[in-house]
Formats: sequence, C-alpha cells, structure tokens
Amino acid sequence: MKKIAILIFFAFNILTASSQTVINSYKYIIGYWNSTTREWEMEDDYNYSEIDFNIIATPSKKTIRVVVSDVRHSVYRLIPSSYKESVVDETECSTWDAVDEKGRNCIFSFWFYKEKNTKVINVMYEDINISYYLKGAGLSQY
Repeated sequence: MKKIAILIFFAFNILTASSQTVINSYKYIIGYWNSTTREWEMEDDYNYSEIDFNIIATPSKKTIRVVVSDVRHSVYRLIPSSYKESVVDETECSTWDAVDEKGRNCIFSFWFYKEKNTKVINVMYEDINISYYLKGAGLSQY
C-alpha cells in the first residue's frame, strides 16, 4: 500500500509539474496612445533598469503566468488559446491575449528583430505600451 501511495504521489507531481524560465531585460520604454493622431507616442528616453520575467508554464493546467520584478509586481496570465505567431521580413512575433494582476486585458508578445538581433517583450494595453529590451535569451520555446 505504501508503494502505491508513493507512486501516486510521484505521478501527481509529474502531471502537475510546472516549468520556469527567467528572462532578463536591461531597459524599457513606454508609449502612450494618441487618439488624435492614432499613433503611439513613445517617451524620449529609455529607462535603464534590470527587470526579470519569470515565465511559469503548467502543462497539466494549460496555463502560462509571467511574474515580473517591476515596481508594480506585475503578473500576466497568458491565454494559450489566443496564441498567434507571425513572421514578416526579418521580424518574428509570438502574441497572446493576457490578463494582468488587476484583471485588465492586454496583449503580451515576444518580438525578435533578426536584422538587429534584438529581442523585446511588449505589453500593450488600450492606451499604454511598454517595450522591454531583453538580454540574450532563448525564446524559441515560447
């Protein structure tokens, strides 16, 4: 009986295990939507700050959470069924609809600009857009 309980325990842990990846950014820039010009107006300068993105994927629950070490302690719950991937010229993009820690809808995306060898995490709300520039990080699994 004890062996069966141990096997069930290990099987449960394997089925509910989550994987984590930490991605580091070194700068970010914020943009605001201008409803008159219908364009994003980006701040003049980058903000230099190391911010970590802890990506937690739980296959059994089909969930992806992103916990951010920013001053707001942001948490994004990505909606896997909304996943879209696109490649245009030298740019690759993976996008999810998401919900933040306050229940606000946003779009969470990974961008890879091949020409510049630049990787960016972008979080876009209706009226604000934040682009985080990443240190060398393998994003191929997302």
